[in-house]
Amino acid sequence: MKKVLCISPHFPPVNAADMHRLRLALPYFEMGGWQATVLAIKPEYVELSKDPMLSEGLSDYAEIIRINALSQNWTRKLGLGNLGIRAIYPLLKKGNQLLRSESFDLIYFSTTVFDCMVLGRYWLNKFGVKFVIDLQDPWRNDYHLTEDADERPAKFWFDYRLKSFTEKVTMPHVAGITAVTQQYINTVKQRYPIIQNTPSLELTFGADERDFAVADTLNIKNTIFMKEEGGVHIVYTGVVPESMLFCLKAIFLGLKDILESHKGIMLHFIGTNYAIDNRVTERVMPLAMECGIKQYVTEHAQRLPYFEALKAMKSADILLLPGTMDCNYTASKLYPYILARKPMLAIFNENSNASEILSRLNSAELITFSQNLIENIGEDVAHAMREMIRKIPFEPETKWREFDEYTASKMTNKLTDFFDRILVSENKT
Repeated sequence: MKKVLCISPHFPPVNAADMHRLRLALPYFEMGGWQATVLAIKPEYVELSKDPMLSEGLSDYAEIIRINALSQNWTRKLGLGNLGIRAIYPLLKKGNQLLRSESFDLIYFSTTVFDCMVLGRYWLNKFGVKFVIDLQDPWRNDYHLTEDADERPAKFWFDYRLKSFTEKVTMPHVAGITAVTQQYINTVKQRYPIIQNTPSLELTFGADERDFAVADTLNIKNTIFMKEEGGVHIVYTGVVPESMLFCLKAIFLGLKDILESHKGIMLHFIGTNYAIDNRVTERVMPLAMECGIKQYVTEHAQRLPYFEALKAMKSADILLLPGTMDCNYTASKLYPYILARKPMLAIFNENSNASEILSRLNSAELITFSQNLIENIGEDVAHAMREMIRKIPFEPETKWREFDEYTASKMTNKLTDFFDRILVSENKT
């Protein structure tokens, strides 16, 4: 049995999108001939919401080691909340201990805590263990360079330079790359020609229908909205990044006439912010107010526990899945949306892999836009929504046989085969 050390600071019970790759894959690693050890940060040191149900049973499939990080209670007094910086030394120390005492074949970084990935190069030099990086988002993200300085996120200057440095010293030494979209792979290979021939694999998140089965067995109630006779509840669950707001504005303006003329339609946005406690801010309501539809929109900015969010999706009449201007944006919630078996309105860049997948599976009313014509989607949204409201309730005619290749078991099989390919290619060199 080959062994892989998985680095995942946001591992469950932390409720973050980037932990789902490993959470869904762990039950199937051994089927591919691999034994996983997960190195994670204790949840009390992670400033994200927690969901204990997410970690149920995972220790049956892998050794899960949780370590301390520098406490945010005092680092924030210095203006430092970055988990990658707070956790890098504890990860280094524990990783050294594990790599000295056990024989690992690979190290797999599956996280959006990019700053800790620099440890891959260190461990390669110190222990000779190859490392693989999973790009669920861009590491060095140039998107905000196109914006005016006053429109960029807080601390962008520091964060961008830190990620530019850590990516530059790490990526040329990677043994393999997985990514949720091929565009992320193309970008880093163009940026670092030395890895042009490095093995890579486009691998979207897997889907596991067992999550909905678990949700059905739990005594969970939808506390966000009440189903009323004659009402139509349109639901979006997930974080709303700044880059999505332009698309949402086009949707809101397109739906304005429908909302005013069809009694009882409400749009619910759930878990729009990763922040917790008093740092949670509304992302959607200010835009709804600007578009004049505030009375038809609710926002529950705090993230819900995962299975409670699934319950809200199942309670919806229509699911809303907006994208961003960035054609590289891939919604991690794509497959849970499909598995909810609810009418879905999806709006994505025409060049995104989400558009290709949804079109192929026939699982949504899909509206696509080009980089320069996003303002035209409002009319298309209005037309599609009128037709969907007229037909509900109904279930999309998803091509489930084709969907099978996106299940967690099939995705993990691709991943372990990829690990095997890396070992073979490294042995040949």
